[in-house]
Amino acid sequence: MWPENARTKYQFQLDESFRYALKENRELHRRWFEYIPCRNGKIYIYSETRKLFALYTTSILNANRIIQEVERCHIDRIDGEAVILFPIEALDQVAKLAKAKRRRRLSLEAKAKLIEKGKAYRFSSRGDGAKVRKMDPDLTEKTKAIGK
Repeated sequence: MWPENARTKYQFQLDESFRYALKENRELHRRWFEYIPCRNGKIYIYSETRKLFALYTTSILNANRIIQEVERCHIDRIDGEAVILFPIEALDQVAKLAKAKRRRRLSLEAKAKLIEKGKAYRFSSRGDGAKVRKMDPDLTEKTKAIGK
């Protein structure tokens, strides 16, 4: 249901109720748990048959601006919150106005630089843990005497 370019453009998160869903239903209904986080809300699938998405927001001013700029939208206002229904074609426009979180895009040089910086903090198996400590000979004599 999500457009192909949405997976590469925006960050996706799973709703907190995903953890409590039955295991056999998690992957089958995963699309209903996914959403794109925005500054003051989230974008999620509203209907598959009519190809509608919804933006839930707590910013009424932002919701009013989106309604003015995007065609074919419907808004429901509820006590300082708003739900905007919009077609799949308007996803990019609504995401831009709602300030959806975008995926991080790095150039090859920036990616290589981050990898180099992260090497100092990564776990590496140098074999330090496998070395056997040599004990002090006097200490071994004392432990043997105690054990007798």
